[in-house]
Amino acid sequence: MNVRTAFKSILGVTECLGTGKYLGLPSMIGRSKKALFSSIKDHIWKRIQHWSGKHLSKAGREVLIKSFVQAIPAYYMSAFLIPISLEEEIQRMLNSFWWGSNSRSGRGIQWLNWEKLTVRWRLLTNPDAIFTRIFKARYFPQGYFLGARLGHNPSYVWRSIHESQAIIQEGVRWCVGSGSSIKVWTDPWLRLSSNPFISSPTISGLDHLKVKDLIDHNMGRWNTTILSALCNQRDNQVIQAIPLFHLQDSDMISWSHTRNGMYTIKSAYYQLMEHLTPNVDLRIPGNWSMLWSMKAPNTKKIFLWRVLRGCLPTRLNLQRRHVPCTMLCPTCSAGIENEWHIFFECVEAKDIWAASGFWPKISQIIADSDGIQQAIFQLLQCLSPSEALDLLCLMWGIWRKRNDILWNNKVTPSHTVIFLARQRISEWMSARETQQIPKVARNDPICWFKPPPEYMKCNVDVTIFTDSNCCGFAFYIRDDLGRFKAATTGWYNGSLPPNEAEAMACLEAITWLANSHYEKVLIELDCKKVVDDLYDSTSLFSEYGRLSYKGRSLLALHKNLEVRFVRRQANHVARTLARVSRLYASPHYFDFIPTCIATSIMNEMH
Repeated sequence: MNVRTAFKSILGVTECLGTGKYLGLPSMIGRSKKALFSSIKDHIWKRIQHWSGKHLSKAGREVLIKSFVQAIPAYYMSAFLIPISLEEEIQRMLNSFWWGSNSRSGRGIQWLNWEKLTVRWRLLTNPDAIFTRIFKARYFPQGYFLGARLGHNPSYVWRSIHESQAIIQEGVRWCVGSGSSIKVWTDPWLRLSSNPFISSPTISGLDHLKVKDLIDHNMGRWNTTILSALCNQRDNQVIQAIPLFHLQDSDMISWSHTRNGMYTIKSAYYQLMEHLTPNVDLRIPGNWSMLWSMKAPNTKKIFLWRVLRGCLPTRLNLQRRHVPCTMLCPTCSAGIENEWHIFFECVEAKDIWAASGFWPKISQIIADSDGIQQAIFQLLQCLSPSEALDLLCLMWGIWRKRNDILWNNKVTPSHTVIFLARQRISEWMSARETQQIPKVARNDPICWFKPPPEYMKCNVDVTIFTDSNCCGFAFYIRDDLGRFKAATTGWYNGSLPPNEAEAMACLEAITWLANSHYEKVLIELDCKKVVDDLYDSTSLFSEYGRLSYKGRSLLALHKNLEVRFVRRQANHVARTLARVSRLYASPHYFDFIPTCIATSIMNEMH
């Protein structure tokens, strides 16, 4: 009580007891977690009841679930563990809503099993934030989050955060800066997605060795003598392939499962599914990406997915679900009604295929197929995009005709089915055309042009020497008459992805120009992503992102520098110079025209 009183006196606040909320989250946690978070379920239930009376397609329900309903528990889950029993109840509610009918009373048949987190990441990437400092002081004062233990009598918030530690550990990787924070033997820091850990055995007495101890800081490179003594051949090669661009910066945490190095719930979900879900349950044979990438209405794609997964309420499928009904086709009464019969064997279906002129295109594939999945995937692969869309809509029309016969005792003529199916597609395509913004024709130059008067132009490019495990860069400057002024080449040990190599070369050019006497300079390179990221404020937690940030910071300080994208054809002189960079010391400065590019520069001046 004395401590509590002292806090109130120092802060000048009063004590308030209760179970209120802060930013929509509970501020006090009791024993019954399910009762505490029951408002999530109630909120979702009210929304579902409101939507259930509306005539929504499967695609419409999918949009509502993804855009709204899933966001409700996701906000709570960003800070707390939700009781598993509550999660299961929410899943059952969503399951019933998606598979159900357009009435409040109908649950529908659940044709497929529903089963076929970001605070943790901020603890790693924001070490100076107040919430990180609070948790660090209490639970990991001598280390960092990945090595923290649950501890004695932890709070529910810390227990929730700690539960995700294993998930983060599976995908996290250190980006080498100074190397002072990275433990050589136990931290993931190698640039290998398969295994970022050192495979060499730990040497007795060097258990706490840091990555900084493997670097020759005077030369700015790896100490090959130490690496040869401590590491096996695999580790030695991988480590020496890591470039040391950021020795003056702190080490940085990166997430391996996204391109920008930022942790996302989506990427963590896919990572978990890869490790936790048996392949036989998840990996259904077939080119499913081809189906979902089709330019077709989502309603039609979900319909085709239901056909392929056996989720249509055919009479055979209904009997398998113990629904009492005959197995005969309601359209022709001449065969067992399954997906194959409805779309390819039934007399009414054959009549539609023939009248549409589609049968000659698909008959041979259907004859050679062993089942509905093989037939449809083969058809999608062989048909053109427009023909595949036509196939999908005609199948939809066949299914609608079957339902009209069964439920409305109405026989729609085949030519009407074909007309309506193609009309809907035509209307959908027309709507898309009016919504799409017309693409502006690219006017990027395909040859080198002189800069505007009083401007200089700097062209930058790189080349990767795969045989010697290094990359070279070059940039050269010309005035508004096209005359050569200066050039620089250089190279770095280490294997780099192309975008990172381009960003490194661009940063070298920006740094050199920032310290030069040139007043107005246009910098050109042929990597659009690098140019875009230099003018994008999005944080990127990766080696590439760190290069982009440094370039962006320099451009903000030096308004006289501007970076532009050009096509490769307009940048071939810089590329030629980069290819000979290994012939010179690094860096190497030219105040005269190098022989290898002299002819090209003269030709471009005229």
